[in-house]
Order: sequence, then C-alpha cells, then structure tokens
Amino acid sequence: MAEQVIICPNCGAQNSQYGKCEYCGCDVHPSKEEINIKVKVHGIHKVEIDSRVLKQKYDKFKDKTETYYIGGDDNGWFEIPIHYLDHKGEEQVKQERINLYHIQKKWDEGYVALSGGHELGNCVFHSDGVNYDIYHEIDRQSLHKICSAKALEIGFEYKYIYDAHVDQAAVTLIQLLLRVFYCSFYDNSQFNEAIEQLYSFYNRIESEKQTKYNKNRAKEEAEATQWEAKMKEIEKNEKKKSCCIGLIVFLILTFLIIGGIIRLTYRM
Repeated sequence: MAEQVIICPNCGAQNSQYGKCEYCGCDVHPSKEEINIKVKVHGIHKVEIDSRVLKQKYDKFKDKTETYYIGGDDNGWFEIPIHYLDHKGEEQVKQERINLYHIQKKWDEGYVALSGGHELGNCVFHSDGVNYDIYHEIDRQSLHKICSAKALEIGFEYKYIYDAHVDQAAVTLIQLLLRVFYCSFYDNSQFNEAIEQLYSFYNRIESEKQTKYNKNRAKEEAEATQWEAKMKEIEKNEKKKSCCIGLIVFLILTFLIIGGIIRLTYRM
C-alpha cells in the first residue's frame, strides 16, 4: 500500500506514520476529523470507510484488506443471541459469536463473508419466500437482495438443534452492516443512510452495555458494602463473645481463689 504523507505541525517535515516526528521528535497525531469521520486507504486497495462504524486490517503477507464492524473484538467477532428449540420443544436462547466482514485484494472489488462459531453451520437469509443459503461468501447479487429486503429473517444450521434463528435486533444489526458494506464497496448511491443508522444503533447498544455495566457495578459495590458491614458485625460480636468468655473465666478464677483462701483460713 502507498505510504500516506503526514506533515509534522512543529517542523513541517513529511512523515510516513503518526507518532514521533522522524526529524524533530515532536508528537504527530491525526486530527479529530481524521479520527472520527473518515479513514482513507490509498494505493493498492482504494477503500474508503467510515471509522465510526467500521475498522480495517491490512495483511501484507496475503496482500488483502479486511473490514470489520467496530462493535466486534480485534478480529471483528461479535455475539448475537440464537433462539432455538431444545429436545423437549422448549425455546432456549444462547449467545454465539459471528464475524461479518469484507475482504478486498488487489485489483478487485472484494466480497462480503460471514463466519460463525464452531457450533454454527451455514447461515440462511429468508425474505419474500426465498432462502439465500450462505456458506461463507455472499455474492453481490444475493447481497443486494438481502440489503433490499423489507422483511428479513435469519437462521443458522445448528448441530443437534432445531429452528435456530436470531431475534429482530440482531437481524437489524446484520442487515445494516451488510448495507454499509454494499454502500462502501459496491455502490455508494444505494443504502447510504445505513451508515448513520448503524452508527445510531451502535451507540444505543454501547449505551445499553454501559448502563448494564453500571448497574452490575453498583450491585457489586452494594453487595461488597453489605459484606463488609456483615463482617464488621461478626467481628464486633466475636469481640463481645470474647469479652464475655474472659469475664466468665475471670469470675471463675476469682471464685476459686477466694474459695481456696477461705478453706485455708478454716484449717488454720
């Protein structure tokens, strides 16, 4: 990939990367606009993404760029709830990891791929009475139809499990991400509203995660405070108990001593 030119704000020298200036040692950081709005990759892979919802990795050995959902881990994996029927016919829910990403190599438009965890099999998108079986790669025609679907359902082949499907929130996330990929890599005149929608969805999910985390943290702190108070109460009672035992021992010893003195006095 072609090196980007970064100008040092201190000495004006051209640098190939952010960090310390190669000439004067001054800190060189990207502007807020570069961080929050767009990430542009020029050279072999002419890709433009919105860094609010997507992140990229370039593998120089395989000469390919992979683009992931920013809400996933370092390799793009994120969890979705899988609803299924157990052997009794009762509905259960289990969290499973999936990865939905775009792969681009030199001189092609790339493709979108979907991978599931070790227990998940092939994915099936269902819309308007038509099933789109996805084994790994989603071809452009199927991708466009899935992105255009008004009513979409998503299921997975699941080992020893029946009717494995995702809920509507996960369907919304997956379809928005697919639309963002289509808009970013194939045709930016279509589904371009999906970027803002996915960004809002991501913020809402992160806000819910933070709220849940804060509640759990508050609960843990309250339980820790209660435990500490309980330990102090136990310690206080133990001290009282020790004092009572000490007093009883003292009284017994005193009684024995007095009794011994009295017996000696009578003998004399």
